[in-house]
Amino acid sequence: MFYICYRGRRLYGPMSEAEALQEWFALAGTIKELYIVEIDAATGRIKRQIGPTVRKNKKK
Repeated sequence: MFYICYRGRRLYGPMSEAEALQEWFALAGTIKELYIVEIDAATGRIKRQIGPTVRKNKKK
């Protein structure tokens, strides 16, 4: 199961990996901190994360 997340909250899902990647690319242009997580169905824990993990600070 794959979910599209923003700042630690699940926004959209569950869906297949192909569907998640398609939606992520469609939405990534409008919201910069989106990422995809894969959840293990048996345990409910995060297996992996696709996308940005830490956002760099901009220099002033």
